[in-house]
Amino acid sequence: MAVSVPIVNGEVQDPSASANSITNAAKVNKSSLGKDAFLQLLVAQMKYQDPLEPTSNTEYISQLATFSELEEMQNLRVSYDMQRAQSLVGKQVIMNVIAGATGNLTKIGGQVDYVVLENDKVYLSIQDQLYSLDDLGSIVDSEYLTALDKAKAFGTALGKLPSKSQLTVGDKEALEKVRKMYDELSPYEKTFIGQDLVKLLTDLEKKMQELVASAKAYDFKEGLKKLPETEDITLENKEAIASLRAMYNDMTDFEKDYIDKESLERLEAAEEKIKELEGTEATN
Repeated sequence: MAVSVPIVNGEVQDPSASANSITNAAKVNKSSLGKDAFLQLLVAQMKYQDPLEPTSNTEYISQLATFSELEEMQNLRVSYDMQRAQSLVGKQVIMNVIAGATGNLTKIGGQVDYVVLENDKVYLSIQDQLYSLDDLGSIVDSEYLTALDKAKAFGTALGKLPSKSQLTVGDKEALEKVRKMYDELSPYEKTFIGQDLVKLLTDLEKKMQELVASAKAYDFKEGLKKLPETEDITLENKEAIASLRAMYNDMTDFEKDYIDKESLERLEAAEEKIKELEGTEATN
């Protein structure tokens, strides 16, 4: 096949000014040849072929067959892209968009509202902006979003608690609520919680445990102080002594460690005194 008009960089070069429109129409994309460009190149080839060495009909038929295959493949691709895009409507996605000026990659997330087809290209509408389907980075499922929301809520609640050094017994209820939030997370949802936050929660709980134990030990000792000396105890002190015993028995092993030996021995001595008084009363 011979062509009297040269082709440079994929463009038909026409020496005459009247052929500029054909040259411009025959421009092709650097990465792929569209069906319109392919057809225009074929027309230009037929128009400017060398009369002395014309292209054979067989070759034209072959090129037309190639064009038909190209068009069919492109139609299939567009159809596939449309089906794929329509399946994304209503879903949360993340788009990888490259800025033309800087070349920087930007991730844009949002819900796909609808799909647009323009010039055989499929676009997703996200927050009133159109993005090429080719820029689709990932699809965010509902489980992911739920886990992300719960992780944010946990982090916010934990952040509202005072620091370890400023924690007081008054923060006990709020701390227990944060612990409950964490315990109710599924194993998958817990993977969204950073280990630094889990450690912070654990440290605050340990501090709270110490504060509560210290407070209970203080109340226990204050109750003992209100009792008279062992030899002066009467049956009127029986109820107060029983309350102190119940207070001690309700303590955890960790909390009982905050009760010194002398305080516990004094309670036991007071209990023995009550038994002695009750025995004497029964005898009389």
